[in-house]
Amino acid sequence: MARPEPRGDAAGVPEHAGRRLLLAEDDADAMAATTEVLRLMNHRVVQAKNREEVLRMVATEPIDIIVMDIGMPGQDGYEIAKELRRLPATRSMPMIALTGFGQEADRSRALAAGFNEHLVKPVDPDRLARVIDTLSLRGELAGVRS
Repeated sequence: MARPEPRGDAAGVPEHAGRRLLLAEDDADAMAATTEVLRLMNHRVVQAKNREEVLRMVATEPIDIIVMDIGMPGQDGYEIAKELRRLPATRSMPMIALTGFGQEADRSRALAAGFNEHLVKPVDPDRLARVIDTLSLRGELAGVRS
């Protein structure tokens, strides 16, 4: 992945820096690379490798946005997203599918499962940053915790 370009105001602070992101990814290399990119954007990242860890993190950590792989072990990202949408705490939480599944049918399935956005790996860091900023702004306008 390419390093993201500095963004934000003249002082170099990203527009929506400091978000608390839950990164759900079962591949160790992808987890490490994506975590590094998100931290370079000044986000705080908590990690989950499977459904159980995702559910534990959303119950115990203050999360602003979930970034989740689709190809998770056991229950896939589509099923986890549907489950999260049924829970009061995560019903309106922004979720991004970050996946190797890039067909239009995959995008449609992700959106139907409850994801707000569908991004294909390897993702352009600037695109990811824009999506996070957009979802953060939507959450603020809707009165969601940020």
